[in-house]
Amino acid sequence: MSDRKKNFLYKLLDNPKLGKGTYWGNFQIEHMDIDVVKKNITNRNNFHQEYSVVKNLNCHNIPRKLLKFFEIKGYIHFEHGSYDSGKSKMKCDHKEYYKTKDNDYIFLFSNYHYTEDKIKILLDNEYIEIAPIYFNCRTFMKIF
Repeated sequence: MSDRKKNFLYKLLDNPKLGKGTYWGNFQIEHMDIDVVKKNITNRNNFHQEYSVVKNLNCHNIPRKLLKFFEIKGYIHFEHGSYDSGKSKMKCDHKEYYKTKDNDYIFLFSNYHYTEDKIKILLDNEYIEIAPIYFNCRTFMKIF
């Protein structure tokens, strides 16, 4: 079956280009909890609108000059433009990277399990929590 006939989640967004290529966007709607999917779609559309997101970028190829703004020394580490799980104490799962209308960059990730001390580290380092955009995971983002 061609991609045209499959019901990928990204196709349900107001601007499907912003979800295409994301891990979430490549799931097919069949066998999903429709209430959670609807909530994610609403949250993603709101996120795209609120932050004037215009482009979905490759989260595995973040320019070196931007990495320092998204890293948290000792907790979130990047190597060669990509998140390095081997050197990071904090797991960043389901990563996404965007550009805004104002030429800002957003790095975000969603994790199922975060302790309160790790959430405090994120918040103390200018990450903010937004409405979940990846199933029922907590989602954190930083804009530069």
